[in-house]
Amino acid sequence: MFTPRIFLACALLFSAGTPLVLAEEKPRQKTVASAAITELPEAGIPAEWLQGAPVSRWEKDKVYIFEFWATWCGPCLAAIPHIEAIHQDVLRKKLPVQIIGVNIRDRADPKTLKNFLAKRNTPPTYTIAVDTKKNTETEWLKPLKVVGIPFAFAVKNGNVLWKGHPMRLSSEIVNAMTRPDFSADFAKSPRERASEAQKRVQEIATLFSEEKIETAETELQKLLGDLSIPERQKIDALEIPVYQALRNEDFRKLNACLRRLADAFPESFQCQLRVANFIQNTDDVPTEEKDLALALECLERALALCGDMPEQRSFLFTRIADVYEARGDDSDALSARKNAWELSAEYARLRKLREKLSQNPQQLCLFDKLDAEAQRVPEGFSAMFKPEKTSAPSAENPPRVASTTPDAGNVIKFFNSLKWLRGQCPETLPQNGILFVDFWGPLSEASQNSFFRRGPARWFDEKSARVPGAQIVVLAVEKTPGRAQKELTFPRNETPHAVAVLPADADRQTLEKLFNVSAVPAVAVLRDGKVIWVGSEQDLPEWIFEEATRTDYDHQSASARRAKEHKNFIRTSGEISKIRNLVRQSKFNEVRERIAELQEEIEKHPTLEIAASDLLISEPFSKGKFDAVGKICERLLKKYPNNIYVAEYQMKTLCSSPDLRAQNLPLLILACRNILAAGTPYQAAYFGMLSDLYEEAGDTENAIYAAFSARNHSGKYQSFKTAKSRVSANPK
Repeated sequence: MFTPRIFLACALLFSAGTPLVLAEEKPRQKTVASAAITELPEAGIPAEWLQGAPVSRWEKDKVYIFEFWATWCGPCLAAIPHIEAIHQDVLRKKLPVQIIGVNIRDRADPKTLKNFLAKRNTPPTYTIAVDTKKNTETEWLKPLKVVGIPFAFAVKNGNVLWKGHPMRLSSEIVNAMTRPDFSADFAKSPRERASEAQKRVQEIATLFSEEKIETAETELQKLLGDLSIPERQKIDALEIPVYQALRNEDFRKLNACLRRLADAFPESFQCQLRVANFIQNTDDVPTEEKDLALALECLERALALCGDMPEQRSFLFTRIADVYEARGDDSDALSARKNAWELSAEYARLRKLREKLSQNPQQLCLFDKLDAEAQRVPEGFSAMFKPEKTSAPSAENPPRVASTTPDAGNVIKFFNSLKWLRGQCPETLPQNGILFVDFWGPLSEASQNSFFRRGPARWFDEKSARVPGAQIVVLAVEKTPGRAQKELTFPRNETPHAVAVLPADADRQTLEKLFNVSAVPAVAVLRDGKVIWVGSEQDLPEWIFEEATRTDYDHQSASARRAKEHKNFIRTSGEISKIRNLVRQSKFNEVRERIAELQEEIEKHPTLEIAASDLLISEPFSKGKFDAVGKICERLLKKYPNNIYVAEYQMKTLCSSPDLRAQNLPLLILACRNILAAGTPYQAAYFGMLSDLYEEAGDTENAIYAAFSARNHSGKYQSFKTAKSRVSANPK
């Protein structure tokens, strides 16, 4: 049970970090703020402009933010929505700031770039330029010693005010750039300022925890009035009294503190969202004590702040609908659900496709027919989503009896100590039988690892069918009270398997002793309660299914086999690292020879095959032989048709260049279908992507099928339908 005291400690722990969206970013460029780093000549201004107002000279006191990117640069593309959000904030506040994305070091021509950007999930609306004459590279980037992208800098009156990774930019910093005293207030990097501010936040937290309220409030007010303190740390500081009130179960004071926090930063999208999140998702506050009116007010403020960003607006309308439903306002909830659905990517895809088909009566007829049928999934897709049924007990596979080993008893004892959210705690483990344990993390708390981007134990449904009588349990790694329970209510996370909560503060020694797990994500395979294998899902060896349930299975020989496999894996990984050096030296003949020598070991592990294919791709990619690159990707996609890890990696590779992508559309379709076959929780998004790919390949019929499949798997669409049915059944 997560008590308010534990919740307070965790809240203070997490508040010391950076926002989750930035947690995976590890930019190498050091952020700098200075009044006189260098002076930029106007001769470096890009030569060609794709959209927005071109820049020809520096206007007095206007701030120009140049952000450098390329189509082949994954981190660059990941930064586009972040820069777009800042651009929208600039427009709303009417600041003297212009954001310019500059494409550099790219093979794509301007027309291709324009089409590429238009197809992004969040197309940028800020100004876009292309360094076609390489004058930007020569006049600006080389003198500034910029070696990698993404990279950004801000210019004011010809001087660089700031430079660094674009994900380190924030609306707060951009606002401050317009002030005359920017260089004085921001002489240190944002990371340094945030670190120093966080120390002060921790000191204030300590004062509150020691009940020195008057002193704590005095220090809190000083911090709030300090211009050099980043806004995020101010918000963190104002959250401390909220958790203090939660700890004391003083809900009246808690709501007053939440109101103060929301009103202190009415122009902060993140602050408004954090307050609404707290009210809606904190299970430690009784339902009747929650200030739903404040949650609604904060969400409406956030809606006004996010500008014309359909994805964000759709998300916010969904949250608004949740508030209305909690208040029993079904009619208002339906209106919000309708807005959320009509702002979704799936709805936009269908609308765009219908407009395109309006001139083709036959195809338009098919579109309208599928629209009317609503739940139809095309025959070509349906087979991918029918999990194999486990074979019934037979003479060859008799029912298992309970295992009586001490190891099995210890595992059952541990299971009995957990809180089970779905299904029943296993009473026994099967004798000579297999137990699969899936350490799963709720999506909202997940890392970017592919392991977490799926429903709980989803891939076991296909694998475990080959091991009759196998048991499967899910241990949900809990980071926020009630988060796992909430995530399990989503259709994407439906599972027939038993699910238990594994608290974030679980005894790691117990996990290591019982499952050989020292860190998650992980999957463990046990026989009679003893671990026979542990690792990542994509590396689960085939012999587990061939030998693990044999009556003559021997733990000692299996252990020796695992040790040998692990040793060979480490050795082969080391050899691949050495081969990577040969790639850097362009010794491609040696690369092929060395990989051929290691082929037998490489083929035993998908992760090694992916690493080896990356090396083999280097030569044809550098020479523009994109058909050869495609053949390498195709071999892996066909060898591992249900492996989401392999499919996602090949898709990333094939999208690393517009030309490579254009020449391998059938493989991108195959990769997308493989991901769907593997059971991704993001079915709506991948069906939408599949529809785009089919349309681009000229297969209109399948583009229509995929677009409606995306709709039918959309949580926003299903929620809208449910709300509509509720209102129809109970009209006021």
